[in-house]
Amino acid sequence: MKYTNIILRNANPNLPIIGELYYGNSYKNHGENKVGFSMNIFKNVSGVMIVNFGYKLIDVNYLLNEVLKKYITKTPMIALVVGQRPYYRTRNKNGLNYRENMKIKHEIEDEFIKNGCVGTITLSDDGFKAETNNLSKNLYFSL
Repeated sequence: MKYTNIILRNANPNLPIIGELYYGNSYKNHGENKVGFSMNIFKNVSGVMIVNFGYKLIDVNYLLNEVLKKYITKTPMIALVVGQRPYYRTRNKNGLNYRENMKIKHEIEDEFIKNGCVGTITLSDDGFKAETNNLSKNLYFSL
C-alpha cells in the first residue's frame, strides 16, 4: 500500500488518497463478539473514511469529538453512511420503503456534515453481502 501510494503521489501530487478507520471484526479482531479499531492510515493521506458508524442512533458529535479524536487528529474525515441500522433491508428489516430509507440516509449524512466531516459516502445497499454497491450491476433505485 505504501509503495502504491508513493507511486501515485509521484505521478500526481494532488491526487486525493483516502485512508480508513474501520470499527468491527477484522484480521486483528476476528471471532464472535470481537470488535475493535483497524486503521489503514498512512503518511500524507488526504482524508480518512470512517466505517461502521453510519447509522441512525449514533451520537455523531460524541463519536467525532471524543472517540475518534484519539485516532484522527487533523485529517479530514469522510463518513460511510449505511442507513437506519445494519442490514435494515435484509437480515434486520425495518419495514420502511425506499423513500423512507433514503430520508434516513440523508439525515445521517447531514448529521456527519454538521459535526465536522468533509463529506460522506453513502451505500446503496444495507451492508449485507448478498447485495451490491456496484451500480453497473444494480441500478441505485432498484435497491
